Amino acid sequence: MANNDVTLVLNVLSYRGQPPAEAVSARFAGEGGTLGRGQDSTLVLADPDKYISRQHASVTRQDGTYYFADCGGNPSIVNGQPLGGGASIALSDGDRILIGDYLLQVAMELPPPAPPPAPLPEEELATIVKIPAGFDPLATLLAPVPAPASTAADGAVLQALLNGLGLPALRPGQSPEQLAETVGAMLRAAVGGTMSVLMARALTKRESHIDMTMITAQANNPLKFFPDADSALAQMLGSRIPGYLPPVEALEGAFDDLRAHELAVIAGMRAALAAVVQRFDPHRLEQRMPEPGHLDKLMPAARKARLWDRLTELYADLARDADEDLQRLFGEKFSAAYEQQVARLRAPLSTHP
Repeated sequence: MANNDVTLVLNVLSYRGQPPAEAVSARFAGEGGTLGRGQDSTLVLADPDKYISRQHASVTRQDGTYYFADCGGNPSIVNGQPLGGGASIALSDGDRILIGDYLLQVAMELPPPAPPPAPLPEEELATIVKIPAGFDPLATLLAPVPAPASTAADGAVLQALLNGLGLPALRPGQSPEQLAETVGAMLRAAVGGTMSVLMARALTKRESHIDMTMITAQANNPLKFFPDADSALAQMLGSRIPGYLPPVEALEGAFDDLRAHELAVIAGMRAALAAVVQRFDPHRLEQRMPEPGHLDKLMPAARKARLWDRLTELYADLARDADEDLQRLFGEKFSAAYEQQVARLRAPLSTHP
């Protein structure tokens, strides 16, 4: 937007998926400003995890156009497109920027309009506004109403919608407009719910130190990399950004990943539980004890008592480790079984594209 009087405003829409308790925004005009967790930033983005750099990005204005430049250690995402590496991009009204767990929206603020001109004197109005002779103010009201346009195009659109639903012979119980609105609302709910479950999957993988899905040059799933259902639907149904899957493939791919995740979690839990049970194996406890001595042979109950003491010590160690470092205790077994199960499930897909 090439206008030197325009001020760019960045509004925080959400943090970790939740809207802020109070409105958070920053105005950028003149020489622009910076974004980051540093207190001297124009827009301060508090981040206890330090994913966001002290000066993560900057906003500058050149020839009336605002530019967003990424200068942090981790890439920012503008309208679903990752930047990083010092790259910059021109900003427009309504653009969305994802920095860490913050979702921002761009607003271009125009200067207030100029005051209206003073009214003309009645003498001047009389010379400007002249009513032609024979003018009939009711003539346009009595003009015939044009016939409605053909509904053939509407019928074709409705049939295309039914074909897409796989129900070409369905007789809707609603008007075409109501049906389209219902289907749109269903699609939005499905996309939003799918993205929410994918986010939970990503959190599980991160907590278990399992490799995360990374953005690549092509075949990226917008349901994984866009911050919310609005931006994902806009990408899939509006102006498509290169490098992302088509809409149907994106949904099918998301469901395949979620099915694999559920089965892999079960496999991981079984492996972790088996590792815990194995630590209490009586045979292993017996092997860790010293060879039976003369006293043990005379008093077998004494050895059994020492085995019981060892069992209680092992339980105390296990409980302490579970409280302090669950990942070290169970994580390796869980992660290995998880990744093996996912690899087994994906193997048929790679051999039969």
